[in-house]
Amino acid sequence: MNLTSVLKLATAFVAFSISAHAAEIFSVSAIEDDWPTAKDSADFNALDENDVPTNQYNIYGTVDSGVGSGWGSGTTYNFDGVTAVNPGDQSTAGSNTTTYLGPKFYAGINRDVQQLQAGVIHSYGNGYRIRCNNITAEIIANNGGVSPSAEAVFMFDVNTSSLSGEGDSFIFEDSDTITAKLAIPAQMGPVSGNRASAASYRAMVKANGEYYAGTLYNVNFADIESTTLVLDMTESCATATWTLMPNMEVTGDGIGAQNLTVDTSESATTVPGIYLTNITQVGFLLSATAEINTGGFNYGVREFIAQATPASTPDPIEWSQDFTSPLTILDGLGGLTGDTHAYTWSRTGGGLASAGSVTQDTSNNQAVLSTTGNGSGGEIKLHMVGPGTNNARRVKPVSHETTWEIDLIAFKDGDADLMLQTRGFDGYVKSTISPSGLIKYTTWMSNYTHTNFDNFSGPSRLRNNTNNPGIVIVDGGAVDPASADPVTITISGDAEGTVVLNTAGDAVESVTITNFGSGYTALPTLTWTGMSVDPTVSFNFETGNVGGSIVQEVDIALREDGTKNWQLLADGQILTYIQSYDNADDSVSYYYSLTDKATGEVTGPTFITTLTAANDSAGGLGFFDFSTGNRWGTPNNQDAVVAHYKRYNQADAAVSTVGINSISVVTSDDDRDGVINRLDEFPTNPFESADDDLDNVGNNSDAHPGYDDAAVAAINTAAQSAGDSTFSYYVTGNADNYSYSVGGGAITQETYDAVVAQKEAAETAQATAEAAQAAAVAAQATAETALANAREARAGSTVIDVANDVATITLRVEQTSDVSDWSSATTSDHAIDLSAPAGASFYRFTIPE
Repeated sequence: MNLTSVLKLATAFVAFSISAHAAEIFSVSAIEDDWPTAKDSADFNALDENDVPTNQYNIYGTVDSGVGSGWGSGTTYNFDGVTAVNPGDQSTAGSNTTTYLGPKFYAGINRDVQQLQAGVIHSYGNGYRIRCNNITAEIIANNGGVSPSAEAVFMFDVNTSSLSGEGDSFIFEDSDTITAKLAIPAQMGPVSGNRASAASYRAMVKANGEYYAGTLYNVNFADIESTTLVLDMTESCATATWTLMPNMEVTGDGIGAQNLTVDTSESATTVPGIYLTNITQVGFLLSATAEINTGGFNYGVREFIAQATPASTPDPIEWSQDFTSPLTILDGLGGLTGDTHAYTWSRTGGGLASAGSVTQDTSNNQAVLSTTGNGSGGEIKLHMVGPGTNNARRVKPVSHETTWEIDLIAFKDGDADLMLQTRGFDGYVKSTISPSGLIKYTTWMSNYTHTNFDNFSGPSRLRNNTNNPGIVIVDGGAVDPASADPVTITISGDAEGTVVLNTAGDAVESVTITNFGSGYTALPTLTWTGMSVDPTVSFNFETGNVGGSIVQEVDIALREDGTKNWQLLADGQILTYIQSYDNADDSVSYYYSLTDKATGEVTGPTFITTLTAANDSAGGLGFFDFSTGNRWGTPNNQDAVVAHYKRYNQADAAVSTVGINSISVVTSDDDRDGVINRLDEFPTNPFESADDDLDNVGNNSDAHPGYDDAAVAAINTAAQSAGDSTFSYYVTGNADNYSYSVGGGAITQETYDAVVAQKEAAETAQATAEAAQAAAVAAQATAETALANAREARAGSTVIDVANDVATITLRVEQTSDVSDWSSATTSDHAIDLSAPAGASFYRFTIPE
């Protein structure tokens, strides 16, 4: 896969306007029969008494002839990216010589037959278009029996007047769109003859020198009636998927070419629009398939408008304050209303009366928070009104970092906590930093109102609001006139309410909720009594304010060996504290570094902890926006940032003082690939974010995963340069140093793995056989031992078998007439059966004397 490298310019680190920054980078609209070519050459050529053209569009002093269609089929060549039609150019087709009046464009065509061309004409001719002339059965037969088709592309240079200067370029942000009015003439459809069987449209863009095709739109021919169908095409540029067309520029005739065919295979390079940078051209790609017809058709775009955003434009969440210039710090925000007070600073706190102060020290470029009073009577706060947001609730902002630079003046022994908080539409996060190095993290979510659980899982309760009650009566239903019981309602879950009927008493007017319930994760079920037709209702829910509790505690002064570095936050240092939000998983991570003011030595940044949405956000409901200010304050968007300094109730320090050198918010995903800079091995390349084998080649484009691509390339170059015999000779001579085998090439990982697996299998089989043999020997020994134990330790001992619970003893009796001679004795066997009870029984016998 050929992945292009897309770079995003560094975003300016300044305060910003909260308005949208989309710029119209190109616009063209064909006008009736006047523009961008004139239909009536007589009108176009008309002059006044001073021989000045009277046609407002004829500013070139040219003369047209014919019906003004000289450019209507003027593009029969392939797209090469260079050949352009410029304003004032003339084209002659037959008896028609026409002046082009519109913006410069680059065009090209792929076509099966010469009856299909591309061109441009006024609106009545459907603007920038594909023109089809008569198609016969013979033409189709000569085309291999396939209906002929054409693809035509039109590209326009973007207007760069809104860029900040050299080095700036256009990118696509969330609000940027490309729109077009696509004109499909009636003749293409079933009502007027089916002169075509297919047509499509795609937006196009040229970014970083490469061409990309946008979303495919196929025309539905069933929608075409007896007049031209004009469709409004819209591409959401940042979220659209754009397909790379790496070989689009080709010279020559367009017949038989394929360079305008968009690759739809799995191997195609596709890019989210938010990755595209350095956008220099925009345009569109048309295609049409013609059928047998007389008269043809003109299929094209009458209007085309493209938006983009200068890369130098800060994201609306970005701002910075360094306190180097004199700054107004208000005593509270009394009297301010509305949302026009972004970046206004104020001070509050009980300590301002006598014990504390919040002042600007212009000699040291900092805002100083100092207090001698304990508890709430001595606390002081520095606040900033934020930029606000146009986003709805629970919309994740872009990845960004809030950074505080804090001068530790009298902090180490100041007996006071410094609380750093950011607040947004959805809630706040707060870090409470103690001089000992212990940091406590608190999260809170503001009340969230909603009407269903489609995109929110709760838990919630029915809303307590007069204008938006928890249960809304959409239709009051009908009270059962035959019922003697009052109308009541039962709400599933733990909510409760009473029914209020209308004046006539025949329908429900409202429900007075007496218990708003809790824990709802789905719409409740309502059960009505006394109704013949139940009312139709809708719901309003709310979470209430959630959280406000400590979710984590981390001691940054605790060493790995468990001992404590009590001097970590000693005075005379600059503490840089970073709060990093990751849009990818809605998490918040923290880092710190320390700068020795005397030496300038910097330690860090050091990772502290990560707050996850599931475990650490208020109620586990997610963080979302917590940096743009409280939208519902007066004025709006208060407390986007708060620095709060408060001494302990029993503090005995002479004074507690910190200086705020700067506070800033900056986006933290420069290449916009969803991986924040701190976690991105390639922070300026949206196609790469990891390098597992550490060879400086990203995983996605790594030709030799697990190996150093540069070293592999060097070896390959050396081998190619040396030749086979020389390289083989060298490897053979250094066999002890290099694991290459001459003649068969290098041993592959697959071959090595197979040999190892075979060896391990053989060893396993051998071990299994040896274990089986040992088990058999042990079993035999056990049996022999049991047999030996069954015998009496004397010669002639006999084991007696038991069958069917009977032990049979057989005695062989010998008889002789000469006691001294038993050689001719006679023998006889006598069987004695003994009952053998269950269990073990052993027998022996003797002959009594």
